[in-house]
Amino acid sequence: MLLPIRTSIYPGRTPYINYALILINAIIFFVTYGPHEEILFGRLAIVPVHHWAKQLMLIPAQPRIYQFLSYAFLHGSFGHIIGNMYFLYLFGNNVNDKIGHIGYLVFYLAGGIFSGIGHMIANPSSYAYTLGASGAVAAVTGAYLV
Repeated sequence: MLLPIRTSIYPGRTPYINYALILINAIIFFVTYGPHEEILFGRLAIVPVHHWAKQLMLIPAQPRIYQFLSYAFLHGSFGHIIGNMYFLYLFGNNVNDKIGHIGYLVFYLAGGIFSGIGHMIANPSSYAYTLGASGAVAAVTGAYLV
């Protein structure tokens, strides 16, 4: 497996919003991840989270408006958050530099919201919990490629 280790473009200004998003994701992960309750994640794995975090995950069959944003700050394992934050750090710095701090924040949040909407449309009757910043990170990675 090949992973990129750097980009050939360096940001002209400090990407504060990207750093803040990485920090917020890490803090929320460590606050919500724990052995208090194991929740079935689809049919593939068990995700240990604190009981109160269950309401923040997106359930496509029973969505709540706030879940379209909150699910994108939750992660199911150390590998999940490390992978997402690695790609966010790698590509997000340049996107943050290019579109500015406020534009980047709105773009990142919109990527998370619209990926949740897309997941709900693709799986309208699913009761499996959905979590992760992968949709928002994919939007940032796509913006970098553009």
